Amino acid sequence: MTAALGENEVVAIYDGANRLGEATVGDDGRSWTYDFSTPVSFGSNINLAFDGNSVSKRYQGPSSGQVAEQKLVGDGKVSTTVDETTTTRTFGLNKSDDSQNAADLDYAIQLNSDGTAAVYENGVLRTESSVDYAEGDVFSVQRIGTQITYLKNGEVFYTSTVPAPSTDLLVDTAFESQFGTLKNIVIEKPSLALGNHQFTTRVENTETKEAGEASAAFDLTLQEIKLTSITDDVGAVQGNILNSDGTGSDTDDTTQTYGGTLALALQEGQKVGVYAPVSYTHLTLPTTPYV
Repeated sequence: MTAALGENEVVAIYDGANRLGEATVGDDGRSWTYDFSTPVSFGSNINLAFDGNSVSKRYQGPSSGQVAEQKLVGDGKVSTTVDETTTTRTFGLNKSDDSQNAADLDYAIQLNSDGTAAVYENGVLRTESSVDYAEGDVFSVQRIGTQITYLKNGEVFYTSTVPAPSTDLLVDTAFESQFGTLKNIVIEKPSLALGNHQFTTRVENTETKEAGEASAAFDLTLQEIKLTSITDDVGAVQGNILNSDGTGSDTDDTTQTYGGTLALALQEGQKVGVYAPVSYTHLTLPTTPYV
């Protein structure tokens, strides 16, 4: 950026007309970065202790909570990693921050002190049976369109019947137990789909809703290429020597024929590059996106 951001101004990232989110601006006020997984940060709260993107309750007494400085913009999820199984604390997504109680959260997972987790929405228990959890488990509250789902280690265990708004949602927390901890809280955006993407940025004012001109576009085609066969036509053992797990068999053919597939048709000027391995014995051929 040629000038530092003003008050209430953010750098918004777009993929076509889809607003992906807001960039993190550097200390110089001009450089910025955008990541599909963003650790949250917090302000201050005398009742809570903060360690990067982790937060815990310091004292006994009434429920305490804190909203993160970042919001969920569009599709995505907020996640936390379990640090202990003996305290009660809650996290999730919220339309507004009206209190520090767990019942204030619109879409929430409560981690209970008996080692079970449950879904609450505005204080209403939604899950009929509790979900056991252990240290290291990752819980997430996800919004895709107007659908909210609740996940444990990437697997959905409850789908909300309450439609989510399209507006930005707060990342909110609430703690009942002293020393209760929500560890490694991150906002994660969905991975890019295969196909063509056109990224632009612009400065927006979150209060006045005014916006500057969009930057020049950066075009990206996300492709996936798979190697499906390596054909040996020399010697006694011939045929496809590529196994289903991506490993190869011994071969005495130094000019094999390679075959594969593309997720998308190549565009004008694009081609598939094939690189010979250093060794023809026990080939290891990973499947990776090809951009």
